[in-house]
Amino acid sequence: MPNFIQRLLYNFSTSSPLYFLYVLFLWIKNAPLTIIFSYLILGVVLSIFFLISFWYCKQKLPNIGIKVKSSSPNNQNFLWYVYTYILPLAGALPTPIDLNMKFAELLGLLPLLICCFLRVNANNTILAIWGYKFFTVETVDNVSGYLMISKKDIRNSKQIRYVKRFSEYLLIHAEVK
Repeated sequence: MPNFIQRLLYNFSTSSPLYFLYVLFLWIKNAPLTIIFSYLILGVVLSIFFLISFWYCKQKLPNIGIKVKSSSPNNQNFLWYVYTYILPLAGALPTPIDLNMKFAELLGLLPLLICCFLRVNANNTILAIWGYKFFTVETVDNVSGYLMISKKDIRNSKQIRYVKRFSEYLLIHAEVK
């Protein structure tokens, strides 16, 4: 159960930058302040809950030994995330805002509904802002598809010896001291 909640928080928090951009577009379109603040609060709360969950898991989860066959950087997606966030919102709200507020509210809740069913670990923009890097990892047992999060810039797979399992295919690089 905690694994499911952690994955849900991770996926929800990937939509937090979308909510911040959505707030900006709603403000530009002169939407009611109650809707603007509700999406702003939603983005902030999702981000804070995720960061608390991530910090807790990084500190408290046990280290797991891992034998890595190959690893490669997985940071190239962020520019596409920005485009994906901005382009749909550019024309999302038609000009007569008063007639389309229900449409705006439903459009804003769509990322939460999608994240409930999302099983893919996408790069998290919040962690990228905090300086984390993302790597795709394949183990010696030919299990691939792991997304590993690390503060270090890993150039050799032998540097990865211990991880913490955040969710099924999401790992945090454990720095053993």
